[in-house]
Amino acid sequence: MCWLLQECDTSALTRVTINCETVWVGQMTLPLLERAGGTSAAGPIDVDTIDTMLAEAASHLGFFTERLRPQTRRTITGALAQFCPAPTSLILVKQVQDIPSLGTIKSLQQLEAHFQEVPDISYLLTELPNLTHLTISITTTATDVDLDLESASLQVLNISRVGKECAPNRIACPSLREIVCNDYRGYNRLKIVARVDDAHGVWDPSTVGYNPQALCVFGLVSLHDHTHIRSLVDVVAMPADCAVVWDRGAKRVTASMTLGEVAAAWAIDINI
Repeated sequence: MCWLLQECDTSALTRVTINCETVWVGQMTLPLLERAGGTSAAGPIDVDTIDTMLAEAASHLGFFTERLRPQTRRTITGALAQFCPAPTSLILVKQVQDIPSLGTIKSLQQLEAHFQEVPDISYLLTELPNLTHLTISITTTATDVDLDLESASLQVLNISRVGKECAPNRIACPSLREIVCNDYRGYNRLKIVARVDDAHGVWDPSTVGYNPQALCVFGLVSLHDHTHIRSLVDVVAMPADCAVVWDRGAKRVTASMTLGEVAAAWAIDINI
């Protein structure tokens, strides 16, 4: 991939999709692997496995990636930043491994990627001044990890692939107009909340006592208390006209809607 980016004319390349989970063993790699005592069958193979096998083959056989110029960056995002002058859309199916290089692609407007560390997401938002659409997934062993998001350009944030351990707690994004979540009845931590006595609790339209004229408020629900209607939640501030979307667009709410309007629109079919 890095060699192709080095050798090809990428001046008109704007949309890039990279799936590095598996690679197809074909005419360029199969002979090398066979000579190295690896595989003799063409077909898809896990990228981590083939990386190990090709590294072993290259140690005593050599192959075309040795033709990379010394100044060519060896990571895919590094090569993109070096040889592609104006990419606007990038999808990285596997985890981003070179965050600094990705942050130098200033032309990016749409990014979909998998991350290992939450701070990497905050870093990229500060480094990509033209980013309008961000779709993230993340692998983390920590619990109750909150995203700190700050961007003047971000318009759409998709966290539908983020697990129950991670959600935005600070949103300093004045241009944000939509947050896409997963199933409202699932483990998604971003919920509609309502005031109960002196605290905020998860909103349930079937519960008597909520003011139907109250405007919608959004908050993060504790993973340990998400089944308790009166559990404390952290209220999330976001632009007033920003819509929060659940269930693939079936449930869409803004802070300008009342709890009564949402209950009517959703036909009170929520089972929290």
